Amino acid sequence: MLGSLRGYRIAIEPRRVCDACHGAPFTNREGFVSRKRIAVFVLVLLGSIAALGIAVILLLINLDLRPLAEHYAGWALDRRLSIGALRIVWGNPLSVEIDNLHLANAPWGHEPDMLSFERAEAEIDLAPLLRGVLRYRKLHLVKPSLLLERNADGIGNWHFGGSGMSGIALVQHTRGQFPTLLDFAASGGLVRYRTTSGKDLRIDLQQMRVLATDDNQPVQLNVVGAYNGAPAQLSGTTQSFAALHDGTTPFGVDFSLMGDGTQIEFSGRMTNPLDFDGVSGHGRISIGDLGKFTRLLGAEARAAISLSLAGAFTRNGDDWLLSEATGKLGGDTVGGKLALHEGARKTSDRLTLALEFPRLDLQRLLAAVRPPAQASQRPDFGSLSLRLDEGNGIVVDGRVRAAEAVFDRLHFADVVLQGR
Repeated sequence: MLGSLRGYRIAIEPRRVCDACHGAPFTNREGFVSRKRIAVFVLVLLGSIAALGIAVILLLINLDLRPLAEHYAGWALDRRLSIGALRIVWGNPLSVEIDNLHLANAPWGHEPDMLSFERAEAEIDLAPLLRGVLRYRKLHLVKPSLLLERNADGIGNWHFGGSGMSGIALVQHTRGQFPTLLDFAASGGLVRYRTTSGKDLRIDLQQMRVLATDDNQPVQLNVVGAYNGAPAQLSGTTQSFAALHDGTTPFGVDFSLMGDGTQIEFSGRMTNPLDFDGVSGHGRISIGDLGKFTRLLGAEARAAISLSLAGAFTRNGDDWLLSEATGKLGGDTVGGKLALHEGARKTSDRLTLALEFPRLDLQRLLAAVRPPAQASQRPDFGSLSLRLDEGNGIVVDGRVRAAEAVFDRLHFADVVLQGR
C-alpha cells in the first residue's frame, strides 16, 4: 500500500524485525511503518477520546450548575431566579431535580414571586430536546404556586422582556410548542389570577395528574382541588399529544367538572385548546343553587333555585354561545339560548338571552329571589326588584316568554318580559 502525506511516501509492508530492538517493529530509512504500530496509534487515540469523554461526564456530574442556571435565567427573562439546589444526572432520559425555585414577579407586581415550587423531579428525553422540543417522561411538582396579574396598561406579568427572550410569554399559545407530559403530577399547588378590581380568583390543586402511555395515545386528566374555596373535581380525556401538536385539525376533548352542587360537562373539539377558543361541541350545566353559583363567580345575586341546561356550545374569541338549549329552571321546563360577549378591558360584558317557558310558576320564582328577611312571608310582586347592582360590569339584554304563567290562583297567557 502506497500513499503520500505532506510529500513523504508511506508504505506498509510485511512486518520486519530489528534484531537490535529485540523483535520490535521499526520504521526504516524510507519511512515504512508496521501495521501493529498503526493499530497502537489508533487504540491510543480512541482511548484518549474515551478518557476525555469520561472526564467531561464526571465534570458535568460534579459541577454545580445552579449559579449558571440562575445567572442565565436572570439574563434571559430579566427576572431574578433563585434555586435552592440543582442536581442533574446525565443520560437518556436526562434526570433533573430542583429544590426551592423562586421566579420573581414583574417589578410592578403585588407580590415578590410570580412562580415558585418546593421541589421538581423531571425526566426529559434527549433527542427531542436537541430539536428544541420538551418531551417529559416524568414531571412531578411539589407545592407549585403561580400568580397571574396585569398592570395598569393591561400587560400580564407572564410576559418577559429579557435580553435572551425579548417579548416572549411564559404561557404558550401555540399548540406545537406545548410540552409532552406523559407523567405529570402536582400536589399542594395554588394558582391565582388577580382581577383589575383587586380580587383573586383562586384555584387550589390538592392533586393533579396527567397520564399518557405514548405520544399517540389518549391523555387522562384528573384534578382534585377547589375554586374560590368551593371543592371541585375535574376529570376528562383528550386526544393524544401528537394530535395536540398538529395545529391543522381541531383537538378533541371530553371533561366533567363537579363540585358544590354544580356539574359542568363538555364534549367536542377546539382549534386552540390552550386558550379554550375555537370551541364547538355539546355542553351541559346543572346548578343546584343559582345564587350560590353566581357568588362563586364573584357576583352577588339571590336566586335559591336550581337550573339545568344542555345544548350546542361554541366559543369564538370574545363570544360564548349556548344555543338550542333545553332544561329546567326549578320545576319548569325551559328552552332557548344564552350568549355572552366579553367586553374589552374596562368595558362591560353583554349577556343576551332568549328563553321560552311552556309554563312558569311565578310564585316559586319570586320565593327564590326574595331577601332573607322576607323568607317567612308570602311572596308577592312587591318583593321583586329588577334593579341590578350598578357595579357588576355587565349589560343584560333579553326576552323571556311564557305560554302560561301561574301565580297562586291566577293564570296568565302568553306573558313576555323584555328589557335591557
